[in-house]
Amino acid sequence: MPVTGDHGGRRGGPVADVQMLRALDRGLARPARETGLYTRSYACTRDQLLQVLRLAQDRTALRVQPSRDALDVDFRYECTRDDVPGIRRTRPGFLLAAELDRTRGCTVDAVLLNGNNVGYWGNHLVVERGLPVYKRRGPTFDDGRLSEHLSGPHPYFTWSEGRGYTVADYCLDVVALTEGEVSARRPENPNWPTTALTGFPVLRAGRPVWLEERHRAWDPRLLYGFGPRSGVTQAHIRQELDARAAGGEPPRRHALTVVGAGAGGDAVVVVAERSRRSRGLSVAEAADVMLALGVQDALVLGAAGDAQLATTDEGFLTAPLVERHARPDAQPLGARHLSPYVRSGSARPVPCLLTLGAAVGERTMDNDSGAAVEPPRRAASTAGRYREWTGLPSVALATAVRSARRDRSTTPV
Repeated sequence: MPVTGDHGGRRGGPVADVQMLRALDRGLARPARETGLYTRSYACTRDQLLQVLRLAQDRTALRVQPSRDALDVDFRYECTRDDVPGIRRTRPGFLLAAELDRTRGCTVDAVLLNGNNVGYWGNHLVVERGLPVYKRRGPTFDDGRLSEHLSGPHPYFTWSEGRGYTVADYCLDVVALTEGEVSARRPENPNWPTTALTGFPVLRAGRPVWLEERHRAWDPRLLYGFGPRSGVTQAHIRQELDARAAGGEPPRRHALTVVGAGAGGDAVVVVAERSRRSRGLSVAEAADVMLALGVQDALVLGAAGDAQLATTDEGFLTAPLVERHARPDAQPLGARHLSPYVRSGSARPVPCLLTLGAAVGERTMDNDSGAAVEPPRRAASTAGRYREWTGLPSVALATAVRSARRDRSTTPV
C-alpha cells in the first residue's frame, strides 16, 4: 500500500509523521503475526509504537460489555480520583488482565480492548442485545441538559451477519426525568443494531471529520490541553473548543484506541502506546493512519489509561498508561499476560470491554454468562500451553520432557 503522507490531518493539526507512515507501510508488507482470527502488524519508529490488527468479518463477532458499576457512579456527588472533589469511590470497570484469563479459560480465540467511556462521558452509548445502554444520570461535566446531548444521531461501530463491521449513524430519542435523570426509547428502526458502541469520529466516508465534530469530545482533553475542570459545563467546554480550533491549535497526543471498518466489512484496530518509548497519537494523526490502512470510517474509543489491547494468543501488545491518579486502582500484569512487546506494567480498570471473538457459523459470545457457545479450540503449541498454565518458559518444558523420557527408558517393564 503506497504511503503518500498527505492525508486529512491538515486542518487544525499536523499530519501523521511521514516516518511513521512509512514504518506502517513496511509493517503491512510483512505482518508480525497471522492467526486464524487476526493479522497483526506494527509500526515502530524512534518515538512511536502502534499495533495494528485486522480481523475478517466472517471469522469474528463483536461483543460489548459496559460496566454496570461505572454506569451507577453519579459524578455530581462522587468521584474516582483523589484530585477531584466528591465522595471517593474505587474506580469501577473491567480489569483486562482478569478478562484475558477468563477468556483463555474458555479456550476461545479473542482480541480484548477497551470499549468507549460510557460510564463517564454523557454522549458515549452502547447497544447490548438490541437495547440502548447509556449514562442515566450524573456524567462528568454534567450541565443539566443530558437529554439534549443524548438525543439525535450518533456514529456506532457495529457488526452484523453478512455485512460485517460498519460505522453507521443511528438516532436515539431521550427524555428528561426528575432529578437530572434521563430515559431513552429504542427507536422503531428495523436496522437498529443488536450490538454496537459509539466513539469520537475521526473519519467518515474517507474524510477527516474530527475538527467539525469537536463538540462530540465530551472530555476536552481528548483534543486540547485544559486547566482545572471542576465545575466546568458543556457550554464552557464547547466555547473553549471553538476558540482553540479557530486559533489553529494542534490536538494533543495520547495513548489512543481507534477502530474502523475496512474494505469488505473487516475490522481494523489501532492502539497507540504512550510511554517512554512512544509519544502516542493525536486524533488528526489517527485519521491519517486509518486512511493509510484503507479505512473509510473510524472512531476513537478511548485514550490515556483506557487505551489497552490484549489477545488470547499473545497477551498485552501495548504497555498501558497508568496516570498518578489511577495508580491506587491499577493492578500489576503477570508474566502470563505479557507479550514480547511489554516487559512489565500494570493496568487500570476500563469502563467498557470490547471483545472481538472467534465465530463458527454464528456469534459465539452472546449468552448471559459470557461463556462461548461451541467455541473453537485455540491453536497453541505444547510449549505455549505450558507457559500459559504455569508461567514458566518453554525451556522448563523441554527439561521436564527429557527427564520423563529418561525415567521411562530406565523403568523396568
